[in-house]
Parts: sequence; structure tokens; C-alpha cells
Amino acid sequence: MHAGEEDELESERERLANFQRIQNALASAYDVFDNAEYNPVDALGEVMQQLESIADLGEDYRALSETINDAYYSLQDAQADLSKEIDGLEWDENRLNEIEERLALIQQLKRKYGDSVDDILAYGQRAHKELGTMEPRVPMRPGLMGVSSNCTTSWWTWASNSLRCAKAWLTA
Repeated sequence: MHAGEEDELESERERLANFQRIQNALASAYDVFDNAEYNPVDALGEVMQQLESIADLGEDYRALSETINDAYYSLQDAQADLSKEIDGLEWDENRLNEIEERLALIQQLKRKYGDSVDDILAYGQRAHKELGTMEPRVPMRPGLMGVSSNCTTSWWTWASNSLRCAKAWLTA
């Protein structure tokens, strides 16, 4: 777990949950560029050529020609970006399920350890620090020396293993 993970997961869940809507919008937008009857890039290219032919006849025409020229190349870039976005779309139901499970776990931890992921991480750090300062205490009664030593060692082993698991979980 790391700071910002909840926001990242929610954002990814939103994209996956709205996959069809995103795919349809991108495809429809790209279809406008790919229209054989009227292609906005081609139309703007024609406007650009006309204005370039008079750009040397005055500063106003040159400025207008440059503006249309910039718009033309921006529109070409937008078309390429749309194509990349469409190519990069990927539906992964398993990933959506993983995200839902992780967000549910974060909500459980927030109910138990604080109102945010930062609070959960702070709690984990405090617990780690406290556990690190604990030392096993063995009673000094002669008749129980071997028994209590074994119990303390077992407890200490259990606590150390629990701490290792908690650290692994927090860094996952």
C-alpha cells in the first residue's frame, strides 16, 4: 500500500467501468476524421493552402495563415492521439475485479485504522516501531525457566512473523 493508491485505483476503476462509453466516444470522434466526404484535416489543409498563397501580401494575412497552419498541425496531432488512444484501449474484467477487491480492503482498513491511506500507513509505522522496541521478558522463577523460555520464544517468533506479514502487506 502506498500514498495515493486509493485515488489511482478509483481512477482506473472509473476507466474500466466506463470502457464501452469511452470506446464509443473515441471511435465516433475518429470516424469524423476518417469521413471520405468531409475530412476536417483535409478541409483545413485547403484553407491553409489558400491563405498561404496570400500570406506575403500583408501582415494580417500572414498572421491568419500562421494561425490556420498551427490549427492544421494541431488537428493532425489530435487525430494521431485519437488513434493511439483507440489502439491502447483494453478491457480486462479480472483487473476490474482486482481493483474492486483492493478498494474494499482499503475501506475495511480505513474503518479500523483511520480515515485515509496515510492514516493506515502511519498506524502501521507506529505498530512496527512499537514492536521493534519490545523485548521478550522471561520470568526468573527457577522451576519454570525452561517452560517460560519456550513460551516466550514461541510468542516472539509469532510476533516477528506477524510483523513480516504486515510489512509485506503494507508494501504490496
